[in-house]
Amino acid sequence: MTGNPFEQLMAIDDVVVRLKSAIKDLINNLPQNPAITPINSRCFTISSKDLLGNWSPFYHDFKSQAEFIASAIDGMEPGAVIPFLKRIVSNHSIEIKSRWYKFHPMFCNNLKTLISTYGI
Repeated sequence: MTGNPFEQLMAIDDVVVRLKSAIKDLINNLPQNPAITPINSRCFTISSKDLLGNWSPFYHDFKSQAEFIASAIDGMEPGAVIPFLKRIVSNHSIEIKSRWYKFHPMFCNNLKTLISTYGI
């Protein structure tokens, strides 16, 4: 990198995009819910005993939860990403635009393990 502050400032955007992409890849590679049986990429079955009182497909589909988080990260300032992930882990839910999203405890444990692996 040169000593030109304008070039350095422009390079920051590239670094942020690459870092967000790496974080999203890590999240998208978290394991799927072992209680579901996929039928195709957007459909699955689950035993009623595994519903845990929550009938929302989003709650049981860990890939959908990961995709949701990855999409949310796209629109965030870099400094907001880690607190966002920590809130999901601690609360098992998050509010975005006046709508609450509830996350499965097993998914939250996987996310907690991921971020703690990196010292967060």
